[in-house]
Amino acid sequence: MLAPGNGNRPDVPDVVFTITDGRAQDDVVGPSNLLRANGAQTFVVGIDPGRAGMVLRRDHLLEIAGSESNVFHIDGFSGLTTDFAAQLAKRICIAVACM
Repeated sequence: MLAPGNGNRPDVPDVVFTITDGRAQDDVVGPSNLLRANGAQTFVVGIDPGRAGMVLRRDHLLEIAGSESNVFHIDGFSGLTTDFAAQLAKRICIAVACM
């Protein structure tokens, strides 16, 4: 997905943003590490599923993001507000030095 043939530009920072319930069903470590090794900044938003017996796995979120500062958490999809988007945009711009 970050190949030049898909429109990737070498002069623009690569940012990969994942939204998840934090309960990975497959390997997240390998692909996430590979993205970061190739220079991408990885961010994750964990959406608490809010169902009995379902717990947001903070360790999976950290595996995807690679850094605690790139992990965000909200309670349900109703937390995807414009205020949250502004907070996320600010953090991403700090990480990739937005102009």
